[in-house]
Amino acid sequence: MIGITSFFILFYGFLLNYIQSFWIEDEVVHNQQKPPFISVLIPIRNEEKNIRQCIDSILQNSYPKSRYEIIVLNDFSTDTSSSIVLNMGCPNLLLINCEDHISLAKNSSKKKAIQIGLEKCKGEIVLQTDGDTTVGKEWLSNHGSKHSDKKYTFLGGPIKIKHKNSLLTQFQSLDNMGMMAVTNAGIKSQKWYMANGANMSFRKQNFGTSKNGDDYSSGDDMFLIQRLAQDDKNQIQFILKNASMVETDAMNSFKSLVSQRTRWASKNAKYSDIYLNSLMIFIWSLNLYLLLIVFVNPFFSLVFIGIKAIFDVIYLRRLMPFFNEKIPLSKVYLLSIVHSIYIVVFGLVSLISPKYRWKSRLVH
Repeated sequence: MIGITSFFILFYGFLLNYIQSFWIEDEVVHNQQKPPFISVLIPIRNEEKNIRQCIDSILQNSYPKSRYEIIVLNDFSTDTSSSIVLNMGCPNLLLINCEDHISLAKNSSKKKAIQIGLEKCKGEIVLQTDGDTTVGKEWLSNHGSKHSDKKYTFLGGPIKIKHKNSLLTQFQSLDNMGMMAVTNAGIKSQKWYMANGANMSFRKQNFGTSKNGDDYSSGDDMFLIQRLAQDDKNQIQFILKNASMVETDAMNSFKSLVSQRTRWASKNAKYSDIYLNSLMIFIWSLNLYLLLIVFVNPFFSLVFIGIKAIFDVIYLRRLMPFFNEKIPLSKVYLLSIVHSIYIVVFGLVSLISPKYRWKSRLVH
């Protein structure tokens, strides 16, 4: 048992080192020619506290205002989100109320909202984010330049979780950093493909009409990149550039965190990426095994859980400077142990796909 466990723990450490080896910040050369016209799509639901800040951060970009439009897709909000957008008075800002185009959908209104935006937008390049984000000042320029440099079909970019120094929000920040590195490594190694709808761009003509995952409430990002990767892996890239970062707040309550992660986990079983599925199964199985042997040999189990946490600390410490993160390593170690439980629990959730409430809407 010790030999087998040691092998898998060492393999886990090797895997983290492999993922981290791709974490090299990109050089982005801004094209001096006429930049491409970009349509920024922002699907929202009940974002009255965030949407003004989101739009303001986009408007502060150095990208020529004549070369982009912002389309806010109001997904049946029940607050004042739509009136806030309308009152901003920006000439290149458009609000589309989904209720004027579709009937209320229980599960996939966001996907339908994006489809409406694609039908109405003018840009060849579509850049997508969420209503609760703020973007970097070169966000538009970096996506636009990359698309001008090469005819990419899809570009992803980094996300940062802003936290309030509580264990709950710091846990989310660390989890997100680890996933950003996995996302970057998968794309650059051409082994597996992940994306986040808060920071991604694609060519409108390549969006397609695939129905894969339409019965899930989220996953428009993941299903799109995996489909495009099947067509041509060389046309997909990740912009690892700090100025291309998109920031969003952490969930401030355990209940909201559980709802968010349940929503994310609900579509995992639908992924067609063999390498990604293998990676998720290995990490889930390893953590489940380490937790189960607590009941057989607690000391043996805790030693290996501790060794795994040390690998996690080394891995996350290398990523923290990029995100300007300064969480004490003692906390990183503690939260890495908690993360093992988290992985096992939400791995099971992905198999069950239970009902959950997200932004006052019951989803199943």
